[in-house]
Amino acid sequence: MALSLLNCPPKPAKWIPDNVWLNINAVSQIHAFESLVDQVMSNDKRWRRWYDKEAPEEEVFPFNYDVDLSPFERLILIRTWCPDRVVRQAKKYISETLGYAFAEENLLDLEETYADSTAKTPIMNLLTVGADPTLLIERLAKRLQV
Repeated sequence: MALSLLNCPPKPAKWIPDNVWLNINAVSQIHAFESLVDQVMSNDKRWRRWYDKEAPEEEVFPFNYDVDLSPFERLILIRTWCPDRVVRQAKKYISETLGYAFAEENLLDLEETYADSTAKTPIMNLLTVGADPTLLIERLAKRLQV
């Protein structure tokens, strides 16, 4: 069954966007977030103060979620409430779990990347909005005749 506003409890406040309310209800199926719907319904003002911050992903979560959540669960909570902040939080998650070098924003050196790859080690690019390396890849392929 698809999740829709018809299957969810009524939103406790109009300020909560419909997509966010659907997200909250969906993640409440995960153990770490099983009380999230009840917490929002009983204290939406506390969540709104956090939600309205300039960079909520950098703020302390309501209800001690900062203490209780793993870095990946923090990413889930940011995705739930602030889909527009996911890229920033994903970079933070990658940096915390894999190391800063994996989250650096640097220009892609495709020739070096290609030289380091093999048929068994594919090249993977994680792109942000607006990033499109297609032209660079096509130029390299043409130059290397691959």
